[in-house]
Parts: sequence; C-alpha cells; structure tokens
Amino acid sequence: MRMAIILATVLAFPATQVLSQEPPVLVTDKAMCAPIANGEDVQEMGMILNAEGMYEIEYYCEFAEPLDIYWHEERTIVRAGYCAEPGFIHPTVFAIQMSDYEPGVVRIWEQGSEEPTVFHRCWEN
Repeated sequence: MRMAIILATVLAFPATQVLSQEPPVLVTDKAMCAPIANGEDVQEMGMILNAEGMYEIEYYCEFAEPLDIYWHEERTIVRAGYCAEPGFIHPTVFAIQMSDYEPGVVRIWEQGSEEPTVFHRCWEN
C-alpha cells in the first residue's frame, strides 16, 4: 500500500519537478550540453563529472567516496581515487573545490597537476 501511495505521488508531479531532483550535469565544455539534452554521446567532446568520478572516451577517474555536489558554501574536499585508460591505471588524490561565489562550477586538481580541470553545470535543475 505504501508503495502505491509513493508511486501515485510521484506520478502526480509534472516531469519538470521530478527532474529538478536529479543531480547536476557537469561538463568541461558547455558545447556538450545541447547534445546531452538530445541524448547524444559526447565523450569525445570533453569530460563529464558525476558523484562517482569523471570520464571521457577511453579515460576515466573514480573517487573512493561519492561527492555531494552543491554550491551553498565554499568548500574544498579531498578524495582518494584512481584514473584509468586502456592498459594503464594509477592511484591518485583529488582536491575538489565548489563555491557559492561560482555556483555551477567545480574545479578538480589531480595529484601532481598545477591547473584544475574545470567543470560547468549545463542547466539549473
């Protein structure tokens, strides 16, 4: 009975309200946003970030613990993880920065890198 009530409640909301609960879509190139919205594969255009890691064609990095992505305060998070490509894997550490001063932007420094990989939110959820 409880499941039927939950299902009826979810179905009663418009799709836009349900979609607003989804995690943000974050990419290294905002030109990736329109193709993503159309369901196209954009891994050759740049990297995509989600709570578990970041990836592009034939290269990806995973975090040991998922990220909680939000921008209502300035924070820097450190995560252990690894990056891999065909035939190669290396453990690494990531410094991840989000700020209410730049909502929709995530900067990730991988161990040994001087410049961050910068991700931008495609659209407000």
